[in-house]
Formats: sequence, structure tokens, C-alpha cells
Amino acid sequence: MLPNSNTGIQSPSTTTDSIIGNEPGMLYGYVGGLSGLPAIGASVIAENQETAQTTSAFVSLFGQYFIDLPPGTYEIVVSFPNGATQVIDSFEIARGTAHELNFSYNE
Repeated sequence: MLPNSNTGIQSPSTTTDSIIGNEPGMLYGYVGGLSGLPAIGASVIAENQETAQTTSAFVSLFGQYFIDLPPGTYEIVVSFPNGATQVIDSFEIARGTAHELNFSYNE
């Protein structure tokens, strides 16, 4: 497991009815820096547009990130080490789904 990966959201209850609807969706991808090399030190932040709750992950040595998110609509922000940012608005995360979202820094 990569050092910046989330271990997931677990429900404290053991009944099936309370777990359904709580399983997260996953957001993952590659963040490239200059010359296509991994953007080590970059961070990916997901803000739920309904609750304003944020979840973040740092980009690994291999340029990868993984975030488990409850279902909802998110604003995704990538902050590169040099201060540049990229933003994606209204990104939908559905229960139990995985979405690949890649970013690259272009000077």
C-alpha cells in the first residue's frame, strides 16, 4: 500500500442495512510535473460541495494518489509544489465506484 493511500471508510455497525449507502467511491490518478515526471510534493484536495468537508492526499514518489470519498459532488483541486493549481468543479462520486482523474503541470 502506498504511504498516502486511504484505508477506506468503515461502518461501525455490522448490519447490512446500515452499510448499504455508506460505501465510498474512489478517486485516483497520476499527477505529472515538468517534463512528465511525477509531481512529487503535489496534493489533491476534494471538497464536498454540499457539506464543505475536505479530504486530501499527497502525490506519491510514483506520481499517484488515492482518495476514498463518500458519494456526492466535489470540487477537486490539485496544488503543485510551485504554487500552481488546477481545479475541476462539480465532479460526481457515486457509491462504490472508482474514477481515474489525471493531472499534469504545463508551464
